[in-house]
Amino acid sequence: MRKAFINKKGMTLMEILLGSLLFGMVVMTVSAVLAPMMMTARRANDLAEYNQVLDTIGNKITSEMSQGEVSNPNIINTVTNTVTITTDAGVVVYSIAGGPPGTLRRTLNGTETFTFHDDFYRGKTVNFEVALIAGSTTDFNVSITVQSTGSAAVITRTYAVRPMMQ
Repeated sequence: MRKAFINKKGMTLMEILLGSLLFGMVVMTVSAVLAPMMMTARRANDLAEYNQVLDTIGNKITSEMSQGEVSNPNIINTVTNTVTITTDAGVVVYSIAGGPPGTLRRTLNGTETFTFHDDFYRGKTVNFEVALIAGSTTDFNVSITVQSTGSAAVITRTYAVRPMMQ
């Protein structure tokens, strides 16, 4: 009879509870270490996306402004956030107006060729301002702002544009 008690296989309730407790402590420790790392990676990814948007839009606008004729002060309308540039390809208009807030339109000779839309960029909105640099009649500052809806993150980058010599 004594042999039957000694030879029993299995786990007691106390062993199962102790194992579960140890496993839970290990999981909590690992998650406490991984959570800040995941948040940092998410922020780095968002920052990379912001910079990519800024580079794409900023390089496009500033390259056309530097190659085109933008010396006419009537081409910049800060009220409606529009800029009209005359280039070799035709008349280019960048505008925030006429669409959902934060949507940037690029129109070439009346045909829309480039649009920044917040749906495509996962809820990020864009705004831009163009202003003459103080003391100049041909040099401009282009400030582009990217913001994410539901987030406090806002990134603004200013580009200085000097048209090429004609």
